Amino acid sequence: MNNKSKIVLVAILLLVSIMLSGCLDNSATDESQETEQIQETVTNEKDKDTTDNTRMSVTDNSEEEEKTTAAPESEAETVYSVSRSSGSSSKSSRNTGTVSDDGDTITVTDDIGREITVPYPCERNVFLVENAMNSMYAVGGADTIVGIGAVWYEDVKAPFFRAIDDDFDSKRLSEGSTQPTTESIAAVDPDLIYLWASDWESESISSMEETLGVPVYAVYIDSLDDLQTQMTTFSKLIGKEDEGERVLDIMDEEMKKVTDVTDTMDEDDKPTVYWMWSDVYGTAGKISTANDLIEKAGGVNVLDNWTNETKNLEHPTLNIETLLELNPDVIYMWYDPDIDPEDIINGDTADGFDFSTWSELSAVKNGKVYEISDSFIYDFHSPRLPLAMIHIAKDLYPDEFADLDMVEETDDYFADLYDVHYPSFEPASITITDSADRTVEVPYPVESIVVLWDNPPEELRSLGAIDRVVGIDTATYAKVEKGFFPELEDVPVVGSWDEPDYEQIAELDPDVVIMLSSYAPLPDEVQEKLDPFGIAVVGLDFYLVDEWEREVTTLGQMLDTEEEAAQYIAFFTDYWDMLDERSATIDDEDRKSVYFEGANKYTTYGGADWGCGIPGMIRRAGGIDLFPEREEYSFEVDAEEVAVRNPDFIFKGSNEGYYLENTTLCEDTVQEIMSRGELSGTTAVQNDDVYFISFDVAGGARKKFGPMYLAKELYPDLYTDMDPDDILKEYLETYQDLDYQGVYIYPE
Repeated sequence: MNNKSKIVLVAILLLVSIMLSGCLDNSATDESQETEQIQETVTNEKDKDTTDNTRMSVTDNSEEEEKTTAAPESEAETVYSVSRSSGSSSKSSRNTGTVSDDGDTITVTDDIGREITVPYPCERNVFLVENAMNSMYAVGGADTIVGIGAVWYEDVKAPFFRAIDDDFDSKRLSEGSTQPTTESIAAVDPDLIYLWASDWESESISSMEETLGVPVYAVYIDSLDDLQTQMTTFSKLIGKEDEGERVLDIMDEEMKKVTDVTDTMDEDDKPTVYWMWSDVYGTAGKISTANDLIEKAGGVNVLDNWTNETKNLEHPTLNIETLLELNPDVIYMWYDPDIDPEDIINGDTADGFDFSTWSELSAVKNGKVYEISDSFIYDFHSPRLPLAMIHIAKDLYPDEFADLDMVEETDDYFADLYDVHYPSFEPASITITDSADRTVEVPYPVESIVVLWDNPPEELRSLGAIDRVVGIDTATYAKVEKGFFPELEDVPVVGSWDEPDYEQIAELDPDVVIMLSSYAPLPDEVQEKLDPFGIAVVGLDFYLVDEWEREVTTLGQMLDTEEEAAQYIAFFTDYWDMLDERSATIDDEDRKSVYFEGANKYTTYGGADWGCGIPGMIRRAGGIDLFPEREEYSFEVDAEEVAVRNPDFIFKGSNEGYYLENTTLCEDTVQEIMSRGELSGTTAVQNDDVYFISFDVAGGARKKFGPMYLAKELYPDLYTDMDPDDILKEYLETYQDLDYQGVYIYPE
């Protein structure tokens, strides 16, 4: 056969292949069949460069004559082979992947028992069968797909493929349901081509292998085991075995939601089911994936009662007499745009079939005619088979599976399998960088959160997401008891920030745990404990003015509340920008130095590093931190050292504020400092510039208010138009749904 004849033959056989694969995705309407023709550009192979010559040998160890085409010298080191597997095509003994000793090639058995040897990992794959492509995407093979052929109902499916593969459109070798030309396939230089074929002797395979010099993986699924074996094989081909195992685990877990119920049912109580393909009298044979679905969903294939040997075919065809004799309890239709269950129940004529002759069937009399409602979602020759199983089980046993919501199940399954939501195809996870400079992948959007300290709940409430908190630490609970977080009254406590209860966190199964980024246990330590449960750990502090904007932005990204986060951030940055602008007008010699004392006497804070954020708050206000060289979060300082450095202002922090009803504590605090003999000579004491300040505006997540409160006291003439209490009041009422109360700075 000359080269021109070979290409024409490949074109014809590709067309046949598409028609055969129609049983996988019955989209073959009259209109789509018209667009299905293969457009081949026939060229003289002799005019091609020698690098286009055949690069593999094809060997059939049964009765066919060995055919070998030598590679040109430039490619002699990449000769790949195809052969029948160990003299048998038994699927039970398939080789799902053996890597050569030198690690350069891998040998696998395809779906019809042919052994294929290709480069390892196999990184240049062309798919001419869509179902198998879904499997490759599921096992993480998007980057290994270099060419894509026909896609049925492309307008429906393309948004999905684009969501899981940014390069989907550029990989298309043809449009719609039309298969690509052999030239376009050759142009992407594939290592392996995937084609629907049910027979070892398939001329479409052998002709393509000879003409293109590329091995073909024959795709043929007629059982659940086949599908899962294919998943394993694909993952090994591309060197991602762990991903293959992940997909199988997801599938098994989803199917158990059905089989845990149906496996306990008495066989005599199960309904007989007639599976109806689009050719109406074509049905699911005993050796077919649809048969497996029926049985696992709790039904009995009506062909169990048929004595004809053709029942063991994948797709046998009955007639009306046989169907009436078998008399199924249920009729289950594959999706058909031209026939509805009501047509059958009502005895109408649809798509040329007169269903009045079916009126005596038990399924019709009892109105038990159902349909796989979406050929894309429930494509059971792809990893989405478990969704089809749930769909069928819910129709067969609506009461037993009433708790399974198909909308939720579908969305969750797409998120787990493809990392996108359904039907939006928005990402199901995002990667963020937390405050420990860790790259963390989190579900998207995050819907359930355990917080391991009391800053995150306040920020979550500001973004309208406090209802997503499912577990809290003891510090947050202390605020709940005071009435600050009434929304969290019934939320369980999961230990303290430094001693979390990992077992309880695992039971709550949150999407993420939000914790401090730099205090033991560190995020990596907590992540290691929670990794087995698939719970992400994120370090976000919210107490550093310099980092707060980035952290809230990150939180908004995780929650899918980016717009709310931007508005919330602007509420503060508008004031901070004003501070920056005005403090820039202050000469260095006029800047005020600040000694900020913590709740304990002569405890202050380092400002050379990020520290606790209080020095950064002072700098943002235009002041000078008294100990800018110290890196510690906090430390004890000698009283004489404070006196020597002679602060212009002294601020004494207090844990009281929101719940203060008068200024007595504030007055006593200021008086205690003023009476310290060692500080009596400081400028702060001499000028009565000693202040009580609440950590409710200068600590934790409230440090974002500190710059305004400090600036107002340090430079009152610059801020006659700013009242920090008014800012706090607006914040409490707008973002925290709380009334303004308490005392925050004294004297004002």
